[in-house]
Amino acid sequence: MNKNNNRMQYLLNKFQIFRDNWEELRDEVLINGVDNFNKHPQCDCTWGEVNGIPTNLGKALIASEEKHFKNIELYPKAWELFKEINLEGKQTFGYSLLQPTGKIHSHIDPEHTFRYHLCLQAGYNESNIDGTSGRTTQTDLWLNEGEDIILEPGVHSHSAYNNSKDVLRIHLVLDWIVEDGKHIVSPSLYKKAFGGIDGWDDDSWIESSNYYHSEGCSSKNPCSNDKCDNFKGEY
Repeated sequence: MNKNNNRMQYLLNKFQIFRDNWEELRDEVLINGVDNFNKHPQCDCTWGEVNGIPTNLGKALIASEEKHFKNIELYPKAWELFKEINLEGKQTFGYSLLQPTGKIHSHIDPEHTFRYHLCLQAGYNESNIDGTSGRTTQTDLWLNEGEDIILEPGVHSHSAYNNSKDVLRIHLVLDWIVEDGKHIVSPSLYKKAFGGIDGWDDDSWIESSNYYHSEGCSSKNPCSNDKCDNFKGEY
């Protein structure tokens, strides 16, 4: 388990509007459906799957300040609240799914950012993110519905798990890059590391992380994880 800290705890007050509306935000996601997905275009990894579904799926309304107009139309409540949040340097906003029994192993992200997660759906005391820099949870062990956390994903190692056998974990996620009026990284460098809306530019769920191995794998780039069907040995 990665160690948590409270460095960003003071910022969680800014997100009260999300906590106050978490059930409506959840219902908006469920009404639009969670079953239509596409695999990551650069990754054929079979280890990062649960029953043939990518473990971690995402959907963006905005990525690196580039808007996804269809998703904004589909999720009007979320977009309304995103615009109301008094937060400088907002970059990316959307959702993250973690399949039942799914895990995202300990890692540090390439993008330097602050990242907010609000739990919209999860089995009670069955899922968590560790390595956080602020949390409203009752315990460090679990992240339950209506609770939220802040990560510094490019600085601190973090991991996630969903121990439920049947409940899909749904999080609302927001990235921003300004602290106390100063950019921690430029928008262009954030975009270089995270990417823009390209690749998220349909209204299906997209495989959003390849932390199951050191690089995305394909027929041209064999997997570095021996649990993947595409593993070709050491190279």
